[in-house]
Amino acid sequence: MRFLLFIFTFLIFSAGFSQIENAKLLKKKDPMIGYWKFVPTSEVNTPAPIIESEEFISILPGEEESGFACCFSEEDGYVCPSYFIAKKDASKFYCLIRSSCVVMVVGQLIEFEYRFFEEQDQLQIIIEGQSYLYERFVP
Repeated sequence: MRFLLFIFTFLIFSAGFSQIENAKLLKKKDPMIGYWKFVPTSEVNTPAPIIESEEFISILPGEEESGFACCFSEEDGYVCPSYFIAKKDASKFYCLIRSSCVVMVVGQLIEFEYRFFEEQDQLQIIIEGQSYLYERFVP
């Protein structure tokens, strides 16, 4: 039974990423690797609605699980996290959700546009035409 569950999970995740031919797993030296925190601006004061309203994003290389979270507490760590495998191409970021406190998104492929500003060390996420700014965060 566990073997069948493993095979089923593998097939779901493999099928999810097969839809994005040009996207690649992030390499260890990719400048987007790291921890990001939402920065309110005069135009937008709520975090990006990737799954819910994720204030924190952790982006890790390769097959390592990256994560989203609504908030962070020094005692509890990330609150209501979702874990995913990240891929990107020149303009889009893809997240294959492996586990989440929002059960209905597990196994889904979530994608959004992004821009990375290396000089400012800022990540801009664009969802439905709305931009959300994130800056590097040290947990």
